[in-house]
Amino acid sequence: PALLIEPAPNGASLLERAGVRLRPEAVKIGVSLRCWEGEEAYLPALADSLHRLRERHDVQYVFFPFQHGHDEPPCASVFRKVNSGCDCVVEGRFHPREMAAMIGEMDALIAMRLHAVILGAVSLVPAFGIIYDPKVRSFLKRAGAGERSMGIEEMSRDRSELFKRLSSFISEREEAAEKIRPRVEEMKRLAYRNAVVVRQVL
Repeated sequence: PALLIEPAPNGASLLERAGVRLRPEAVKIGVSLRCWEGEEAYLPALADSLHRLRERHDVQYVFFPFQHGHDEPPCASVFRKVNSGCDCVVEGRFHPREMAAMIGEMDALIAMRLHAVILGAVSLVPAFGIIYDPKVRSFLKRAGAGERSMGIEEMSRDRSELFKRLSSFISEREEAAEKIRPRVEEMKRLAYRNAVVVRQVL
């Protein structure tokens, strides 16, 4: 199970290998996007909010394409709109343990992909979910973070609300990280117990 993945120990060096140079003083925000219906509306809405966040915070955006051959176009689209010269797109293919380690170097995560949200939880990095599928919101609720999300249709309709939620999320990221810790530990225990039961049955 993805929740039982142990992050590799070298997230910063892996990011360097992927072409990413982190700015120590910046708030480092990972972004994981995928292609989905309606992206011509919700991706510009997201880019607009990321621009506005930069006006309030010293941020560095790091884009994580999870599924190669599919996730690069939406990541590149938003990257081109927001890049201030310090933002980066992770290049190359990596094991989930390595992806978890790299995400672990982030201060916060904005994600569509469920596996990105899960690996963020494994690394105790709080996530804001872009909801295209109920399973993403369901996981966030289990992690005690169901309110830190927004559906893609709502994003397209209400850019001001998207910015409001993202701004609150970034401002409260440290508290959010502490809040998810006990929930994630409990979810890991349940996942381990279930894995043991499955092995015993097999």
